[in-house]
Amino acid sequence: MLHVVLIVRDQSEELSCLLHRLEALDLPLRVLVVDDGSKDESAQVVCNNSGLRDRLRLVQHVRRHGCGLALATGLRRALQGGNPTTDLVLTLPPASSLDQASLEGLLRRLESGMEVVVGTLRVGAPRGGLRTFWDRFLTGLLRFFCPLPGVFDYTSGVQGFRLSVLERAFALHGRNLVTFPGEAGTVELLIRLAQMGVRMGEVPWVEGPGTSGFRQGFSLAAVWEFLRMVLTLAGPWNRSPAGLQAGGFATCLRAPLPLPDGEVRDSPSSGEEHAGPSRVLDA
Repeated sequence: MLHVVLIVRDQSEELSCLLHRLEALDLPLRVLVVDDGSKDESAQVVCNNSGLRDRLRLVQHVRRHGCGLALATGLRRALQGGNPTTDLVLTLPPASSLDQASLEGLLRRLESGMEVVVGTLRVGAPRGGLRTFWDRFLTGLLRFFCPLPGVFDYTSGVQGFRLSVLERAFALHGRNLVTFPGEAGTVELLIRLAQMGVRMGEVPWVEGPGTSGFRQGFSLAAVWEFLRMVLTLAGPWNRSPAGLQAGGFATCLRAPLPLPDGEVRDSPSSGEEHAGPSRVLDA
């Protein structure tokens, strides 16, 4: 079983297109959409989808938590409903064109024994100058301080996991597996998995023009978050068993950032009682 996790933030049009592409796949899959406080019709797009029906689930954050914590929510939900022995997890940006050959290549790497596989983005058109400079600078900084063996593209939103790896990671780190709420949280997850010694690799991932990963516009807040993450995870103290369990040096100095795990309420996908996407509201 393949669990597809989609993090959505005001991306209703892109989400609708991607759900239709997922419907066409001849694969046993379940799709989990985490709506991170969207103000548009993203949640309604999921509720109105009839093609995936009981294979589609919506988790809504009442307020925005950031893509890092939204990713953690999605991975925990996949773990709760999956079989760690056999299942795989794939994260995709809602704007993904879902290239069939790229998907098959990533799944083959996971099925052949790799535990984490990152889709290195090969887009059809270049991005803006400042965004491209930031991505290259960030990748160089992270490769120097927090190397990921076998992975070059740290900031791709296309990531594949064996569910068994996520089970071990949550058992080891608990709420500290992802502590940075924004973009840095998606990279933090990869770094913590690498520190556990998991087998990691990457495959080319072809996307259409204008497609990106979880990445949003360049901002000083994002720069500062990544710098704090490097300080948190780069030191040798994080590679000891005690450091791994504590979640890193910086997280020893502060309380864990609460993940969006408040009261959960299940309800039908709309006002009518019918088969369709299930819906969960998170705090």
